[in-house]
This record gives sequence, C-alpha cells and structure tokens, in this order.
Amino acid sequence: MTELLAGLVAVIGVFWLLGWLSDFLWFQAIGYTSVFWTLRLLKLCLFLAGFALISTYLWANLRVLSSRVNWADVTRAIARRVGSAPPSQSQPPLSGQRRSTPTRGSRRRALRG
Repeated sequence: MTELLAGLVAVIGVFWLLGWLSDFLWFQAIGYTSVFWTLRLLKLCLFLAGFALISTYLWANLRVLSSRVNWADVTRAIARRVGSAPPSQSQPPLSGQRRSTPTRGSRRRALRG
C-alpha cells in the first residue's frame, strides 16, 4: 500500500513538474520569463496568506476548545470505549429495530389490508 501511494505521489509530481516546465518554455519562447516568475511568486504568496489565515483560525478555535474541555473525562470515556467489546452477532437486535427484508407473504398481507 505504501509503495502504491509513493508511486501515485511520484506520478502526480512528474506531471506537475512537466506543467511547470512547459509553462516556463512557452514564456521563454515569447520572451516573457519575468511574467512566469511573477505569476509563480503571486501564487506562492496567495497560498501562504491563505495558509496563515486558516492556521490562525484553527489555532484560535482549538485553543478555545481546549480551555473548555475536561481532559480527564475525555480520557476516561476513550478508555471505556476502547475497553468495551463490540456487540457480537449472537446478541438479539434492539427492540426498536426492524427486519430489513420482509418475511414471506408479508407483502401480500399488506396489500389485502
């Protein structure tokens, strides 16, 4: 699985670099190499500004959340959840659950009224 993911990242990276190279060669052919670098710098600055804005927003929200959470209760709840076994197939369904498939003849009975 790791090799597949690494291969996928490598293929995407190669296509990304080929896109950059083709753009650079095209801008170079028409004599506008400075425009190519200006566009790349602009995209980088916009990415960094958005990253900083979102990171600051998330940091502030997580800080408020962490000040309002009782971490002892959280760890106890996680330990209880991890320690309990999942319900087995032999247990009867809850009283509120219905069968997902109709029984034989139930449709005919429902149509008759």
